[in-house]
Amino acid sequence: WRIYSIGSDFYYGDDYVDKNLEEAIKWYRKAADLGDSTAQFRMGYYYSNEANPVDYTKAREWYLKASENGEPAASGNLGWIYEYGKGVSIDIDEAVKWYQKGARDGNEYSQNQLKRLGKTW
Repeated sequence: WRIYSIGSDFYYGDDYVDKNLEEAIKWYRKAADLGDSTAQFRMGYYYSNEANPVDYTKAREWYLKASENGEPAASGNLGWIYEYGKGVSIDIDEAVKWYQKGARDGNEYSQNQLKRLGKTW
C-alpha cells in the first residue's frame, strides 16, 4: 500500500513533491506488479485516459488484473471498453458481463450502466 501511496503523492502533488505523472506511473507500476488492485486500476486508467497515445489493449489488460483482484471499478471500465469497442470489437454481451460483475461488487457506475441497458445484476 505504501508504494501506491508514493505514486499518489506524485500524481496529485503535495507539500513535499511536485506533481509528476511520469514518476507517479513508475510507482503505480511497481505496486501493480506486486498485485495491488488499486494500482492495477490506476495503470488501466492511465493507459485509457492519460497515456500519449492511449493504449486500450494495455488498459484492458490492467483492468482485467484489477478486476480479478477485487477492484469493482475495473469491472465497470472493462464493460465500457467492450460496450464502446475501445481496442476490441463492440461486444454488448461481454460489456454486460463485466458491468454485472462490477454491479454485484457494489460499483455504482456498473449498476447505472446496467439500468441504462435494461439489464439486471
